Amino acid sequence: MTNKEILSCKNVPTADAAATTADPAAAMSSLSDAETACSAPAFDYSVLDVDTADKLRGITECVAELQQSYAWGMAYQVGRAHDLLCGGGSCLTVRQLDKKANGNRGDATFTAWCNFIGISRPTAYNLLNAYTLICDASPEQQKNLQLAPAKLLYAAGKPTAPADLVQAVKDGDITTHKQYQELLAQLKTAESQRDAALADVNGLHEQNRQLTAAVTGAQESYRTAHKNEDSALRRAAEAEQRAKEAEKQRDGARQVAEAARLRADKWQKEVEAAKAQPVAAVVDEDEIDRRARQLAADMTAPLREELDALKAHPAAVPDTETDARNAYDSLLLIGRS
Repeated sequence: MTNKEILSCKNVPTADAAATTADPAAAMSSLSDAETACSAPAFDYSVLDVDTADKLRGITECVAELQQSYAWGMAYQVGRAHDLLCGGGSCLTVRQLDKKANGNRGDATFTAWCNFIGISRPTAYNLLNAYTLICDASPEQQKNLQLAPAKLLYAAGKPTAPADLVQAVKDGDITTHKQYQELLAQLKTAESQRDAALADVNGLHEQNRQLTAAVTGAQESYRTAHKNEDSALRRAAEAEQRAKEAEKQRDGARQVAEAARLRADKWQKEVEAAKAQPVAAVVDEDEIDRRARQLAADMTAPLREELDALKAHPAAVPDTETDARNAYDSLLLIGRS
């Protein structure tokens, strides 16, 4: 058996049947009055005497029960009319049907019927939303909905109503419109806080991504700098080694030059000493020149070998070339001598 079959006319309270008889417009004014009463401020019973206040409270409870059962019954009857004119079992509100591209003749007829019985379009929306809520409820949940006030049925029946709150209304956990509105406000606040938290998380993710990119860039720069530093240190070490080798070559050249100078000075002294001695006999000058050249060649042979070695390995230090030139000059001096 379907939910709609459960909601037969025999389940509609007597107040509903009375309200939907002879004068539909008058009946609909009761519904409008009920909606107005739900949004009116609380009545102050303290202005009355105790007996009158107690009796009026009893009357108020009866009116509330009549309004409650009336909204339930009207939602069911208007829903049936909508199914009859716009398609059985559709459970669509007038607003939803208005979104059809080519309109709907059945919906136009339904709207005209609502006007005839004195129901405005906003009231029709509320009643059809409540009807949808009733259709989707189980028999046990329908018993809870039958006890719910009209405004609670309207609110829970909206397509935008949160599923958790709708379920709580069906299960009887939410029984008043005020309670529903308070929970709805709390839910919206929680959703706003959740959205803000998600935004913060997304912002932190973005910051983390930027920081990660910055760290990666810094690491790459460090690796490049370290590589350049290693290369520079290696080149510096090579330059230092070349400088040491050049210093060794310079020192060697200086030693060679100094030795050549000492030998040249010694030979020069020997020549001067020989010249100072008297000539005992006539000698062959050609023989003397030959012997002198031979002596000079013998004396300068080691110097020439060292000079050739220096020329084969030129020094990077500027003083080495000067020392080599001095050594060469010494050789020339020896040769001339």
